[in-house]
Amino acid sequence: MALTVPFSILEQWIFHLDQAPEPWSVHCEVRVPGRLDAERVAASALTATAKHSMARARMASSRYRDRRYFWEISGRVDHLPIEIVDCADDAALADARERLQSMHVSLDSSPPFALTLAHHPGGDFLMINLHHAAADGIGSYRLLTSIARAYAGVEDPVPDVNPLAARDLRRRAGARSMKVAMTRARYLWGRAADVRSEGPPAGMAKQGGIEDAKGYRFHLERLGPDETKLLMAQRRRPATVNDLLVAAFAIAIARFNSERGLPTGRVSVMMPVNLRPQEWSGEVVANVLSFVSVAVRESERS
Repeated sequence: MALTVPFSILEQWIFHLDQAPEPWSVHCEVRVPGRLDAERVAASALTATAKHSMARARMASSRYRDRRYFWEISGRVDHLPIEIVDCADDAALADARERLQSMHVSLDSSPPFALTLAHHPGGDFLMINLHHAAADGIGSYRLLTSIARAYAGVEDPVPDVNPLAARDLRRRAGARSMKVAMTRARYLWGRAADVRSEGPPAGMAKQGGIEDAKGYRFHLERLGPDETKLLMAQRRRPATVNDLLVAAFAIAIARFNSERGLPTGRVSVMMPVNLRPQEWSGEVVANVLSFVSVAVRESERS
């Protein structure tokens, strides 16, 4: 018998934003130097779903007028959506990646994700498209880790945490007192006033593109040891590497626009924030996060 649990506020919000042309898909992939056995990968994926409740979730039937949605979580998945492709070169691999991540994963059946195993002369790639209503980026990494561990035949321990209860963001990040609630309200009011005075954020300049193109395209950049050292040398504590990457992204947008004569006053980047406690910060397949808008103004780009 399936367990029924309500969508969290965040999951419901993501579900309504999700659209077929631009699905809210979470992308994660792993590359190996050799060749993976397709049947063994499929079996490992099924083993991994047994470890994580939300990896077996599907959306319960609903009506258009419903204001609340529910998950149904059973003991096993309905089927395993996995595509096996042979990619002769990097262009074919890019096509496979873009096809997977542009797919609108259906929540009508479980699991809420799809896999692609791409055989490539330089080594195989295992890629996952996880519906964001079911889990976040940490969750996709954790699920792929379970698949890898099952394939390798090693232990895959999970923390003593109720993954469904962990989705309660009010308990994770809600105001603990009226004083905290008032402090947050004053901060939000101040930020809203700042945004109104600054005007709208800079929009990305258009350059070429493919007419009537749908879905996502990817451009991958690898940070090797030398690039990573250069990046770390720019860090001022307590800034993290992620802080530097977000800042670099904002500056890249500003420069891109400036070169094309478009406004660059305020660049805003939406950033997910992991709300998991430190002791299990990389665990639990679920949405345990918040989103913040990181605004980088022209005066802050030095």
